[in-house]
Amino acid sequence: IFCRGANWIPDGLFPGTTDPESIVTRITQAADANMNMLRVWGGGVYEDSVFYDTCDKLGILVWQDCMFACATYPEEKPFPELIEREVRYQVARLSHHASIVIWSGGNENVLAWRNWGWKERMPEGQSWGRSYFTELLPSIYAELDPTRPFLPDSPWSGSPEADPNDPNIGDRHTWDLKLEGIRDMVPRFVSEFGHQSPPLRTTIEEACGADCFASESPHALQAFAGRQRGWGGDAAQYDEYLHGRYPKAVSLDQRLLQMHLTQARATSISYEWLRANGERCRGALIWQLNDAWTGHSWSLIDSAGRLKPAWWAARAACAPRIITFQPLPEGLACCVINDTPEVWNSELLITQMKSTGESLENTCESLSVPPGGRIYSYVHSDVFSRGLDSGDFILAQAGDVRGTWFEDSSQYEIESPSPQLIVEVSSTSRGLNLSLTAQCVIRDLILDPSRWSSTGRVDRNFLTLLPGESAQIACEGVGQLTADVLRSRGGVSASGQVLIAKNVRDGQIALSH
Repeated sequence: IFCRGANWIPDGLFPGTTDPESIVTRITQAADANMNMLRVWGGGVYEDSVFYDTCDKLGILVWQDCMFACATYPEEKPFPELIEREVRYQVARLSHHASIVIWSGGNENVLAWRNWGWKERMPEGQSWGRSYFTELLPSIYAELDPTRPFLPDSPWSGSPEADPNDPNIGDRHTWDLKLEGIRDMVPRFVSEFGHQSPPLRTTIEEACGADCFASESPHALQAFAGRQRGWGGDAAQYDEYLHGRYPKAVSLDQRLLQMHLTQARATSISYEWLRANGERCRGALIWQLNDAWTGHSWSLIDSAGRLKPAWWAARAACAPRIITFQPLPEGLACCVINDTPEVWNSELLITQMKSTGESLENTCESLSVPPGGRIYSYVHSDVFSRGLDSGDFILAQAGDVRGTWFEDSSQYEIESPSPQLIVEVSSTSRGLNLSLTAQCVIRDLILDPSRWSSTGRVDRNFLTLLPGESAQIACEGVGQLTADVLRSRGGVSASGQVLIAKNVRDGQIALSH
């Protein structure tokens, strides 16, 4: 099977303080995002039994690290004995769980020693943990749980002397390629990749105060940027990727939208690229699912448990059946992926469209995708003779599964109409139903219901809509949603632009840039 999943970190700052219900909720959110694997990262803790019980119940495969991460470890007494006692205890405690499918010695220890300049700086003869990963841990797992595979460290390529991040052997942590750059390589298994973003605005306000977003004042910027712990700060984590993709943000709120949208796009691109190359690559585990505090990080879910746009992007990209366009050496390919146990028989319709919704040219073919398989259909220039103008896009549809390709996916300033939506709000027994109708093509429609109410949530998000197409979205926990609420609190964006309520007529709220 192809492993679609994420890395798991402790869901709180201190061991033993996380509410078990929070752990169940978080794993349920992983399952709801169509994930089938979680990697318990070696820089965290051996989780409470509720974690493994829930993974057993929900069918989530577990990659379990030993608790070694990004460090050197002494091999002199008494450490080997202490480590052996710890690992033997944990294997005996956890090995009966059906969800655990692979053991690993830890995270980025061999990588750090070999590739980060550590071995050159260490005194001659200083131990760093080599015998743990190559002798002690393998022998313990071979004795106590020989039916499961053991990986000495992650990433790992066969020996401490080999480059642990070799894309041709073992697993890889891909941090050197971002966004469209991920397509420059096809590793065998990617156990870490990701893109950073802040928490949602409501979560930041709960930690830093509502005035954080009042202006681009030095105080607001300091409160916001002061929670950055990534290498290179905001310049390396954000600015390099925002420049040229969006107009310069005129407010902290707009900058926040750009950061979230970039993470969501990076998430889609990465999962889809690796899955499209599933004949060679057999796993994609994003860094990271959850978060422990209100800071800038790579999580899909922030520390308050709110879903970032990237979670919705992951949910779509990890669906068992997807259609994705990929630029390959042979040309633009429409890749139809079937990660279900049944054959996928359908008609595949590929249409070139204008941003106004006008259909230009199309092709139709029958397809039969085997279980766990993928089929490529190349979009040849002799069929789509017009070529793609700025704002044009290609739509592929097989049953109720859809994929889109915009000519320049790295640019949001394309020649297309300003996004416009008509929203109709009606009450239901559980909350509200939002009927959103696109007046033109809508790329990356994002709703943030936590802006309407701290408990707000929706059942659909991060959508692309065709002109005249409507999306029905169930919304809970927000009370009344009016034009005044949308004007004052925002919470709707599309095509990289914030939408605001312009007018109200006949029970409809018109939103536009």
